[in-house]
Amino acid sequence: MLSNFYKFIRSHGAAALAFSAILLATWEGIENRKHNRLSVLPHVETFNDYDMGKYHFNMGIESTGLGPAVISGFYTFFDGKLVYPKKENTIWITIKEGMLAEGLIPYQDSGVSLGQFLPPGDRVSLLKISAQEAKFEPKKFRENLGRIGVLLCYCSVYGDNCSAAKTGLIKPSFIKDNNLAEQCDVH
Repeated sequence: MLSNFYKFIRSHGAAALAFSAILLATWEGIENRKHNRLSVLPHVETFNDYDMGKYHFNMGIESTGLGPAVISGFYTFFDGKLVYPKKENTIWITIKEGMLAEGLIPYQDSGVSLGQFLPPGDRVSLLKISAQEAKFEPKKFRENLGRIGVLLCYCSVYGDNCSAAKTGLIKPSFIKDNNLAEQCDVH
């Protein structure tokens, strides 16, 4: 009986070893692919910096992930309503007009474009606002700035691991009504 077992091992051992090597190589390939995707995992955070002594405000985004974030959507809101992207509007014009009416001066603005890469560690100021002396109410400074909202959707360079960064006043129904749950990975 033992000699039959040795005969079987000698005749089929090479095939079993080759099959095991193929399984091991396949498993290793799957694990390497998972690792490579995780090694470029993006993460973007929003920031709102307030200087209450000088009444300055800075809103922006920062890439804090392991890999670059690829922008797949950029939306601005004012009083909970979408102002960009709309054909008749630029990114910040409605927000600037609303802030000027409250005695606040937007003095620097920028945006991001679809497909733009945000490398890890990149910090982008989107909107800076300062107060006009004697034309604004200090008690309402934070309240007025809370009327501004930004939703940024992004994915990894592989087109997966999508997520969103948001700040300010954004109605959850906007995400649902515009089918952004998959693009922005927000539920």
